[in-house]
Formats: sequence, C-alpha cells, structure tokens
Amino acid sequence: MLRLRSCSPRDETRANQQGETHGFTRIGTLYPGPRAGPSLAASGLAPRERSLVTVSALVASGQVAQVTYHLNRAMDNALSEAEASEALTQLAFYAGWPNVFSAMPVFKDVFAKRPSAARK
Repeated sequence: MLRLRSCSPRDETRANQQGETHGFTRIGTLYPGPRAGPSLAASGLAPRERSLVTVSALVASGQVAQVTYHLNRAMDNALSEAEASEALTQLAFYAGWPNVFSAMPVFKDVFAKRPSAARK
C-alpha cells in the first residue's frame, strides 16, 4: 500500500532553506507558507506582463469570476484592449475554447466599462 507523507510548513521552510526547490530558486524564495501571501513586487516581470500572466492563468483555469478585477488591473498597467483580445485568441488554442468562450463576455464587459483611451 502506498503511503503519502504530508509536508508540514516547517518541512517546506526547511526544504526552501536547503535549496530543495529543484532549480526554481525564485519560487523557493517566494513561497510564504500557508498563512502569508507572496510578494511579487521584486519580480523580474514588469507590472503589465505580470498582469497579463495573471489574466491568462485565470482564463486557462476557468476562474472567470476573478478576471474582471485582474483584467482591469492589467489595463491600468498599460495593457491595451487589442493586446488583451489577442491574448484571449491565443489562449483559445492552448487553454481550450470553452474557457475562452466563458471569459469573452467578461472581457467585453470590462472593455465596455473602461474609458475609450484604453482602447488602443
């Protein structure tokens, strides 16, 4: 019988301190444990790209309820409507058409409620 060993927060911290993050050093330094949220302020990505990754991940995982906030934030970080639309088109091929079709009304709603200056 296979036994799965759970990993306690202390074990996670020890693994991170010992460099056991399998080469993903940034992930090891960001993992906050079960109670605190990660800080990405020092990320190697600009806020615009970080926001685009967040929106893409939400669409790909079918979490459309959170897309409105994060798409608005991405557009506040200089993501244009055309770029957001193109990202959605690309996601259709990689994340699946159903996820994109679920996100399309949310994108349209965000676009409609934003000032026209964001529509570059």
